[in-house]
Amino acid sequence: MNIRTNCWWNVVPTLETPVGEVIRFVPKSELERARLIREARAIYESIFPSDHAVGSAQHDRRE
Repeated sequence: MNIRTNCWWNVVPTLETPVGEVIRFVPKSELERARLIREARAIYESIFPSDHAVGSAQHDRRE
């Protein structure tokens, strides 16, 4: 007789990770810091484009 009950282990999906895998919890402050750094780099790059970006733009004009 197969009776299925509504126990927590039947309802909640299991979060299994492979043995030996490290899970790192990142605080919100660290995520915000990383986001601000990415945003600042994008602004800097838009004002002072790198040589690679300038070279590719000139390459596109020649074709």
